[in-house]
Amino acid sequence: MAKKILLIEDNPDYIMITRRILEQAGKEYEVDSALEAQEGIRRVIEENYNLILCDYRLPGYSGLDVLKEIRKQGKDSPFVMVTSAGNEKIAVDVLQEGASDYVVKDSSYENILPMVIQKAIDRYDAKKEKEWLEKALIESNEKLKEMYAVKSDFTSMVSHELRTPLTAIREGITIVLDGSLGEINNDQKEFLDVAKRNVDRLKRLIDDVLDFSKLESKRMIFEIRQDDINTLIDEVVATQASVAQRKGLYLNKELAADLPKVGFDRDKVNQVLSNLISNAIKFTESGGIVVSSRSNEQENKVIISVTDTGQGIEKEDIPKLFQKYQQLGGVNQRKTGGTGLGLAISKQIIEQLGGKIWVDTIPGEGAKFHISLLLKRQYKILVIDDEEIVLDVCEKFLTREQYITFRASEGAVGIKLANDVLPDVIVLDMKLKDMGGYEIIGRLKSGKDTAHIPILVISGYEDEIARIKAQPEDIALPYLLKPLDREQFIAQIKTLLSG
Repeated sequence: MAKKILLIEDNPDYIMITRRILEQAGKEYEVDSALEAQEGIRRVIEENYNLILCDYRLPGYSGLDVLKEIRKQGKDSPFVMVTSAGNEKIAVDVLQEGASDYVVKDSSYENILPMVIQKAIDRYDAKKEKEWLEKALIESNEKLKEMYAVKSDFTSMVSHELRTPLTAIREGITIVLDGSLGEINNDQKEFLDVAKRNVDRLKRLIDDVLDFSKLESKRMIFEIRQDDINTLIDEVVATQASVAQRKGLYLNKELAADLPKVGFDRDKVNQVLSNLISNAIKFTESGGIVVSSRSNEQENKVIISVTDTGQGIEKEDIPKLFQKYQQLGGVNQRKTGGTGLGLAISKQIIEQLGGKIWVDTIPGEGAKFHISLLLKRQYKILVIDDEEIVLDVCEKFLTREQYITFRASEGAVGIKLANDVLPDVIVLDMKLKDMGGYEIIGRLKSGKDTAHIPILVISGYEDEIARIKAQPEDIALPYLLKPLDREQFIAQIKTLLSG
């Protein structure tokens, strides 16, 4: 399909020369022309052109005036400026205003013009395709999030609805078993015991599904406190000791002395350790299990390990270990009852606490599961600003405080990063090249995963700050005026983190 080009040129001779140059270029170009600036502007507004080629000097207008008016009318077609004399200032002005390129009418004009035009059209087409793909991706992600939210809500609803009748069934069976309603014979007791065990198993399954649903949708509430991890290990090992003894296994501890306190959710980490030790006992037939702890202050973490002398895990099974609804297998492809969610839940809990879980194993020689937890939580800060110098300054301020910094110079990139890394605070400039700050705030606040993230607004425009200050108190955002003062900036970040 031919590309439509509008040539705005007041010299008929150059119109003829340009037409001939483009005809000889071997490309399919359909060239319209306008002898006056106003006519050219009108045609650009009324028709769709793949490129505008405009002379700089026109009667009563400059090419720069034409470019500004076209952009003011919302037309973003590639614009190539042509002039009879090279001038660096003109080149800078037109390029800053959004021109694609600049060509001088000199001896090289005939050779350069086709290349400049094709390059400008290709760049514009690539930009539009990228924008379309990004828009399609955003829309697809939004639809997926909606579908996921429906699935998550349905899972939660069903799980909650099932819990009530299951509790009633279990209590009814328990009352019959303890003889409160009269004496039962051995056969009746045997069948009721089977029923009670299966009700308990079903309740554990529902609890696991509900936990995983909350973790996966980032709706699990964590109560993080600085605590002694060795004390928790002692408690979990004491609880599991009798189970190990019944199988003839040892369950030992090798805990590092004087471990620094760690910030973690006691109940959630208890759940993870209980699952790892229970699995180790389940898949170990002789020997035993050792639970150890050590600190690595250089890497800002404490590591807990659960080592067994069981059958180990086949190499091909390792990638499946922490996936949902996967059973833990070994060299003999053992299968035992369970939800297949234990390790998936453990992974989600540890990672949402800022840590990591992994396994070392040799088939036939046992497995060693490791958990790392941060000694000091490292907060993640996302800075969205289209000025590189501001991004550099913010990164310097934040790095000095040992915050992990992410940066974006475009609003769309910032929104994607916010969803990917889920920062603890977002620092946002209100005037970006691709979208306004209020649009970004709206999209972040409407996102399920990003709605809760506090936002610190920064701006170099006092009128913008005045507008923010005028907002009702319940929706007002904290703000700072550029240039940023380091102490004020860090103080605001710390306030938002503590809140």
